Amino acid sequence: MTMRLGLTTTPDRIRTLAQDVELFGLVPVSLPCIRIDAKPSSLDKLDAAVRSADLLLVTSVRTVELLAPAGLPSLPIIAVGSKTAKAVETAGGSIKWVGSDGVRELACEAAHLLTGRRIVVAGASNTARRNAAALEAVGSSVVSVPLYTTVPVPPAGDHVDAVLFGSPTAVAGWLMSRGLSGLVIGAIGPTTASALRERGFDPDVVPEQPGFTETIERLAALRPERIVP
Repeated sequence: MTMRLGLTTTPDRIRTLAQDVELFGLVPVSLPCIRIDAKPSSLDKLDAAVRSADLLLVTSVRTVELLAPAGLPSLPIIAVGSKTAKAVETAGGSIKWVGSDGVRELACEAAHLLTGRRIVVAGASNTARRNAAALEAVGSSVVSVPLYTTVPVPPAGDHVDAVLFGSPTAVAGWLMSRGLSGLVIGAIGPTTASALRERGFDPDVVPEQPGFTETIERLAALRPERIVP
């Protein structure tokens, strides 16, 4: 029996992830649980904010994709996660530091760079307040510029044996219409894993290095133990 893995991110991301899922011998099932609402007017606010800032903190690949068409600011950039950093470099940005999953973790790791600096944070509105608090805790002056909002949406009812979550919003979307009993659960990093645990679900897989591919690989390794023909 082949494990059917539910993918809960946006449809464009799912099309890319499906290739990795198939490479590991699983069947990808598209079950989007989030919608991205961009805020185009925020780009003008970002342009104004970076003129008096020392650093730009970019929280996600999605953020880079929204900034890239107009060109990334010339400020040194701090990226949350290696995939975000790679996207920044591909778009022509200058990386100063690459941090772990989550701004709170990054703030602790890079406190020596952040203390006393004026930082602009570009990312999702959902996490703007929490991100600003984490940076202010290490002595940064913070201007938060939300470029988009992630909105939870309920997924379809297609059968799956396992489910992969890439964000707390996806967890919220899934639980709007479905449960998790009997499923193998993967979370791409500690932030998403915490969202699951807060709702009473302990994920089976949380990779040491946050990322979709790493999580898919570990879910595939669980298949013989968890799925019986």
